[in-house]
Amino acid sequence: MLNREEYIEKFNRYAKFYDMNNDKISRKYYHSFRVASLCEIIATNLGLDEDDIFLAYIIGLLHDIGRFKQATIYNTYDDNKSVNHAVLGVQILEENNYIENYVINSKLKKLVLKAIYNHNRLNIEPGLSERELLFCKIIRDADKIDIYKIIIDENYYHINDGKPSTLVLNDILNNQSVNNANVKSAVDKLICAFGYAFDINYEISLQLIQKEEYIDKLYNQSLNYYGTYKNMLLRIKNQVQNYINNRLEKKQC
Repeated sequence: MLNREEYIEKFNRYAKFYDMNNDKISRKYYHSFRVASLCEIIATNLGLDEDDIFLAYIIGLLHDIGRFKQATIYNTYDDNKSVNHAVLGVQILEENNYIENYVINSKLKKLVLKAIYNHNRLNIEPGLSERELLFCKIIRDADKIDIYKIIIDENYYHINDGKPSTLVLNDILNNQSVNNANVKSAVDKLICAFGYAFDINYEISLQLIQKEEYIDKLYNQSLNYYGTYKNMLLRIKNQVQNYINNRLEKKQC
């Protein structure tokens, strides 16, 4: 197995084919490294062995490889308006067997591709092996944790361009992740972000969200742009925070 620096160099060579002066490209470049580190933290906490911890890191590094091409061609991250970036990522890794720059073993290739394919789905596809499911859950958690950071650091969803959708609110109030097909406005996207917590798999992931106070920060920031919906947002914030607290308390019992 190559050392970490060699894998990173391979990834850098791919990413630098694209315009790093494009904010959409550079944002996903740094996001990829942060998610890789989060995958490593989660895998370590789960007690995985050294090889699997590094495999989780590689999946994190590659999970958004489709974003570079998506942003270049379509100038958007919106899969509904362009292409499914996870599917595109799998295609890129399969094309000319590019994935062999990172993994050679056929079983590991399949596992990496399954994890990337499933990282942005509303629900993980059925029929996966226990091991495939494990790595799908790790990358899904790590990705959502860093998306919280990005939303808060960059003041995402601050354009009040519509009202909350009933279907989106119903998902949140039923402790469910929001179906992206029902998202129609920026405030819907904000509500959707709160709901990421309902799809977090591991205790360590919830602890990381709590440590950074992402739910409180998201709520406080949202008041600057959506004060009209203060009562609704407070209800959502409290519901999500209570959900996290209850799950962590159950783990401690």
